[in-house]
Amino acid sequence: MGIGKKLNSFVSFLLAFLMVFTMPMSKAFADTTSSGPAAPVDLQVLSGSVTDTGFTLVWHKPDNYSDITDYKITVSDSVYEQVYYASENQTVASQYIKQFYDNNVGDLKDDNGNTVMSAYKISMHSFVLTGLKPNTLYTIQVQSVDANKNTSTPVTITQSTAPSTPSENIINVESTGAVGDGVLADDVNGIPSSGTLNTAAIQKAIDKCPDGGVVLVPAGKIFVTGPIHLKSNMTLDVEGTLLGTTDPDQYPNPYDTDPSQVGQKSAPLISTVSTDVYGNTIQYQNIRIVGHGVINGNGWAQVSSKDTSVPIDDQFDQYQKGNSSNISTTAKNHLALNQFNKYSSQGTSNAYATRSNLMVFNNVNGLYIGDGLIVTNPSFHTISVSNSQNVVLNQLIASTYDCNNGDGIDFGNSTGLTVVNSVFNTGDDDVNFDAGVGLSGEQNPPTGNAWVFDNYFGRGHGVIAMGSHTAAWIQNILAEDNVINGTAIGLRGKSQSGNGGGARNITFRDSALAYITDNDGSPFLLTDGYSSALPTDTSNWAPDEPTFHDITVENCTVNGSKKYAIMFQGAPDGFDYNITFNNVFFGAGTYQTKIYYLKNSTFNNVVFYGSTPNYDGDQTTPVNPWHFVHSTNIQFTGNTTQPQIPEWPSNSTATVSNVTYDSATVTWTSAVSGTYTGYQLVGADGTILGKVDASTTTYDLTGLKPDTQYTITVEATDDQNNTIFGPIVTFITAKASSAGQEGGSTGGSTGNNGSNTGSANNTSGSINTTTTNNNGTVSSTIGVITKNGNVITLILDAGKAKDIIANSKDKKVVFDITTIGEGQQKVVQISKDILDTSAANGKDIVIKSDNASIALTKDALNQNQIQNGVNVSIKDNGKPNVTNYVSLSNVVDITISGSSGNVALAKPVEVTLNISKANDPRKVAVYYYNPTTNQWEYVGGKVDASSGTITFNATHFSQYAAFEYDKTFNDIKDNWAKDVIEVLASRHIVEGMTDTQYEPNKTVTRAEFTAMILRLLNIKEEAYSGEFSDVKSGDWYANAIEAAYKAGIIESDGKNARPNDSITREEMTAIAMRAYEMLTQYEEENIGATTFSDDKSISDWARNVVANAAKLGIVNGEPNNVFAPKGNATRAEAAAIIYGLLEKSGNI
Repeated sequence: MGIGKKLNSFVSFLLAFLMVFTMPMSKAFADTTSSGPAAPVDLQVLSGSVTDTGFTLVWHKPDNYSDITDYKITVSDSVYEQVYYASENQTVASQYIKQFYDNNVGDLKDDNGNTVMSAYKISMHSFVLTGLKPNTLYTIQVQSVDANKNTSTPVTITQSTAPSTPSENIINVESTGAVGDGVLADDVNGIPSSGTLNTAAIQKAIDKCPDGGVVLVPAGKIFVTGPIHLKSNMTLDVEGTLLGTTDPDQYPNPYDTDPSQVGQKSAPLISTVSTDVYGNTIQYQNIRIVGHGVINGNGWAQVSSKDTSVPIDDQFDQYQKGNSSNISTTAKNHLALNQFNKYSSQGTSNAYATRSNLMVFNNVNGLYIGDGLIVTNPSFHTISVSNSQNVVLNQLIASTYDCNNGDGIDFGNSTGLTVVNSVFNTGDDDVNFDAGVGLSGEQNPPTGNAWVFDNYFGRGHGVIAMGSHTAAWIQNILAEDNVINGTAIGLRGKSQSGNGGGARNITFRDSALAYITDNDGSPFLLTDGYSSALPTDTSNWAPDEPTFHDITVENCTVNGSKKYAIMFQGAPDGFDYNITFNNVFFGAGTYQTKIYYLKNSTFNNVVFYGSTPNYDGDQTTPVNPWHFVHSTNIQFTGNTTQPQIPEWPSNSTATVSNVTYDSATVTWTSAVSGTYTGYQLVGADGTILGKVDASTTTYDLTGLKPDTQYTITVEATDDQNNTIFGPIVTFITAKASSAGQEGGSTGGSTGNNGSNTGSANNTSGSINTTTTNNNGTVSSTIGVITKNGNVITLILDAGKAKDIIANSKDKKVVFDITTIGEGQQKVVQISKDILDTSAANGKDIVIKSDNASIALTKDALNQNQIQNGVNVSIKDNGKPNVTNYVSLSNVVDITISGSSGNVALAKPVEVTLNISKANDPRKVAVYYYNPTTNQWEYVGGKVDASSGTITFNATHFSQYAAFEYDKTFNDIKDNWAKDVIEVLASRHIVEGMTDTQYEPNKTVTRAEFTAMILRLLNIKEEAYSGEFSDVKSGDWYANAIEAAYKAGIIESDGKNARPNDSITREEMTAIAMRAYEMLTQYEEENIGATTFSDDKSISDWARNVVANAAKLGIVNGEPNNVFAPKGNATRAEAAAIIYGLLEKSGNI
């Protein structure tokens, strides 16, 4: 595979975390065309679930799954075979799911009480295998099954059970002195819990536990404990009960030693220690917390009489609903009250915030919780995870209803979460995602890559809760096949101004929702009006309004809601967008929707079977289910219950005239369809500037400010208070004068009497474009825009553009055209003197459009073709038609033309694409479409994960797109270099010996490593001209050797290139350093000797090169600080050193 690696396919689902989980984006009711159902996808063994007697299988549904009724699982070893069906899966959640369907809890009814639709029947695509033999290899096949018992082709994997744990590696806490004499509180009679405090004894068992060992809390006993700390590579097996002590002095708080630390949480009951004694972060791996027992935080008192308003959910423990006002009674004799009283008595201003979480885990790779475990009664949150990856909740019961703030799991600044076969009955959100707040929070990596399925959700505030901390973005979540009964909100997004970020690329599907009654009680709610704690330093507030976009809700039934059926609350400068509802059905007892600031969204087959009163009205009178405010481009398709709202024609326009220093007249075409009663004019900040009736299509704005840009949107309104955005016009008022008569700018020029007119839709108008320098963003009106169909053109004003370029302190002067209007193609017209000014000042002109930006220098263009200036065109050609690759951007068609046609490039230009949706940015590259071969070909690029972009050097203009590619090999599963091999293979830098075998331990030849380096540097092969006696034309490596020799990457041994010799570590280092110098312009330092213990074994010619590479961290020694310069390098080591080049040069 050469530099011109061709793409033949693209996977239509999103890769989601530790086991290459996929997130299909298909329609649930798609047609099937084969005689049998489609096969399942990505059959895997759930990470962390393997024991000596079993493991959990999980798989994804195929794209077309509407005809699948079950899955058949066949398990065999050398003498044994057993068949199971996924519908028979026995988990902690299955009994509650069965009750839900057996009792028709989620069925939809009409206003007369007649059943009109059964609750959506979820699909089980997981299976818990038990009763297997230790240390035995099993073959597993899974097949889809349809209603006629037809089966798909099987998907097969193999998996071994673990060996039995030696008895000496199982540390019973009683063996280290723990006493199981605890007694639970009797809240009815006011008797507190009691028992021996076992903190030291249990911690001793943990410290004594060897790698791979088990700490056992035996069944039938209650062990009282204070905070304990877990470590890597251990299992905490809770078969009895761990009961938190109610003594607040056992839970350290930062305030205890630093009175300035007000309102901090006290130590959790179970945690990992974040830092060592020197303040260094401690990294953890492979922690398991399992068992058939209970971890009880002892936070609140139980209720004396259970709430039975939601069927099934009264089978769980219930706790009193507390807050800071009633905590003296709701947490009497429990930890929450004792901690509150301790810090209240010390005069802290927020003693209520000092309550402890039940469990907190930081910096863990591989956390597994469940296998029948119950976690209950936290003082604050239940499970809090941050800065971690690969977290699994499997067969966990989180029973915390109605503990105040009793979230199930808080997943913050982490990636890779699977929640399956579990039960949540909580006092707050069930699965909550957190991505930080403000400008500082935006610097963190996004939170997400989650898969939540086959669960039962009872009482709680939100099943999938995104926020309220959203700064670094919450993304890539698939929630499917869940039963939701009593939770307030199914899909919940919450943020507020100042937080920044938001949530994107979310799919919530194939689920049944019933009794949406708790708290807010809206099945689907997205809001940036949530009230939470913003950064206390206002300079840390994020300037961009948080948004929720690219969200799909499909194949769901809802049998009623306490409040709005759907509630979206965007903002004037933060519209929610690209929201799709498909096949969503609401039964009677549902209130009208309430949707603010939504655009470019579709509602397909969204049906209301009952009347929908206005929740904010009398709550009884039926009204149309749809209520929109300040929204635009909303599509209603299929059998959707039709709205009665104003509708604007696609060719509507608005114009402005009579512009003075304090007034202007706006005129618009009428809203000709739908029901409307009038119009209102809305400013950019959402302020309503004027209202008229339906017969009037002009309005005189007064009281405006001189020399100020205004963007006015005309909205159509109706008698139900729906307001739908129509055409937009932008203008600038005149400068004030003593006579007050100076005209305003509407078409890029200033009129003498304010009579010039312009249009933001189909003629011309001035545009406010931003330029960026190191002092911030400066706004200037710099040109005229025209629109012709889907093409929007900005003609830069030469004088103003030149001033901006000359005065900018930044080398790159950015002209942002994202705001000039919506169109498939955007063009910027740049005159010759603007280009000359750019060259004279040593500045690059950057044109930033919606999906791409391009950086131009005058000398990058053929001078003979730019005498009359240039037109820079960036065209959006939509999604690429490819397979096996995840498309992260639309196809961008970039051209630069002059008066005589397209301009040739004298040197490459820098182009940047958005890749914010990448699952693993390291595996992202840019490709261009070759029209001759009809193939996409690899280009490469430099990824900036913090900004979610990739930048590459375009040597010619073409169609470009960014793809994420995930490539692995069967023989690297347990190899130390697995991650770097996969990254480099995904970037087409290294290749396998076959499509499935990499052979990581095979020595690498000089020719193979040379080819890898060429692909790293994106240097094209050249026709071999016969320099070397041991290289012949036609050898697979001949052209690569030629290119590397000419580029100075390799040197000859006399007249021999020795292509088939195994490369030594010192030779590989020398070639790698030449590549590093080309990537970074690094100049080799004169260091001399290395610090390796075998320094004298390094060849004289290589010693200084190796010393430089070691200083840069590109190479490291083997054990005992040995470099082994004459040792042959393996293919795994070659991948590692190339990955280091990418990393150290900032290219990954």
